Parts: sequence; C-alpha cells; structure tokens
Amino acid sequence: MLELIRVKIIKRRASSRQDMGKWFGEIRPRIAEILEIAVKNSGSLTSHLGGNGNFQINDNDDTTPVAVVDLTAKTCNCNRWNLTRIICMHAISAIYWRHEDPLSYVHDHCKKSNQKKIWQNVIYRIKMERYWNKSELPPLLPLKIVKQAGRPKKLRCRVVSEIPANARKFTRIHRIGVREGVEAVGSGIGGGIGELEGVGAAGSGTGGSGSRRLRELQDQELEDWGAGGCGSCRIRNWRIGEREGVGAAGSGTGGG
Repeated sequence: MLELIRVKIIKRRASSRQDMGKWFGEIRPRIAEILEIAVKNSGSLTSHLGGNGNFQINDNDDTTPVAVVDLTAKTCNCNRWNLTRIICMHAISAIYWRHEDPLSYVHDHCKKSNQKKIWQNVIYRIKMERYWNKSELPPLLPLKIVKQAGRPKKLRCRVVSEIPANARKFTRIHRIGVREGVEAVGSGIGGGIGELEGVGAAGSGTGGSGSRRLRELQDQELEDWGAGGCGSCRIRNWRIGEREGVGAAGSGTGGG
C-alpha cells in the first residue's frame, strides 16, 4: 500500500511540472477562468470612493450598498476574497475605478512562479529489493516475550452476539452470599434463602421428615445455583462434606 501511494505521488508531481510548461500567462488557468467571470459580473456594479482605499459598491439600478471593499487590506465584506484569496467582482469594480490591473492584486499562491517552487522537489524512483546492498549488521530480531503479571486468560473475549441469552454470571460476592445463606440453614439457625427460612427454624433440633425435607430443599437450591457454572465442582464437593456433617448430627438425634 505504501508503495502504491509513493508511485501516485511521483506521477502527480511529474504531471504538475509538465502542465506548468503549458501555461500561457502567470496565473493558473483555473484562476484565470474565475477572474474572467468576475470581470463580466462587475459591469453591473458602481464604485464610490470613501478614502484610504475604501470603496462602497452599489448596483447600477439601486442606491443600496452591496458590499464594502478595502483595497489596502485586500478585503471585502462578502468574505470571498478573504477566504479564497481570489478577487471577487466587488473588488474588481473598485480596482477598475482606480484604473489598475486586477492581476496585480492576485495572491502569490496563484502565480506560476510560486507553483514552480511547490513542485520543484523530485521524488526519485528506487531499485527493487533484490538489487539493494546487503548490510553486514546482524538482522533485526523481534522483542523477547515477557510474561505479564496476573492470571493468564484461557478463553478469548466474546462479543455480545456469542454470549448465550440464558448464561448466568457468578461473581465472588454472589457466591459467598449464597453459600453463607445455605450454611445458615444447614446449621439450624433459621436464616437462609427464600423458602428455607421456615424449614430451617422448624427442623432445628428435630429429626425425621423435617431433616429430610431440609436436605431436599438445600440440594434443589444448590443445583439451581451451580447449574452450568464454573463453580459446579466446588459446589458438589462442598455438598458432600455438608451431607457428612448432617449425617453425623442426625445420628445422635434419631434422624438422618
């Protein structure tokens, strides 16, 4: 891509230098055409001198001022001369009132002499890579890979369209909060999650059906919480240990 850009610039600069040799005057052809149109339109205007190069421009059929031109500062309140640096028809009317040549007020960037300075520098063509001189210096090598701090990523970042709609995202705070609630129910304190509150209070210190119902609700809650998540293995191991603790406690109370 860079090679294509370089070739286009070379061709453009070469063609611009050739086109300058075909100019008949000192003004760029496009600028000369714009000035000719402005000279024709200035015939319907009348100039009134105000002093120090300041002119008021009116229409031939109306006394209302159309524009104000300052030939000393080379400005016009129509702003065309100020922005493009190309003489507008109001300025040409004032210039003709002073019997001067409009070409003397043309900006330098529109003249042939200034265009030659712009395009005089040449971008030379280069040889193909196989004709380059070989260097005796060692070849350039890529930088060494440094292991970054932190846990490395194993999965790539997915876009929104790749994430399933039913996916659940568990944060550390969420896991700790749910686990503490389930432990509270298992210990018989009476706290817990949702519907486990009443069962935890009723089943504390009793055996039989109350303990079994408590364990069923705990298992159902853990399955709903850990289904499809990265912490399912941790939940399963914790559930086995919790069952052993409940079984040991139930053996002394006649439940289990």
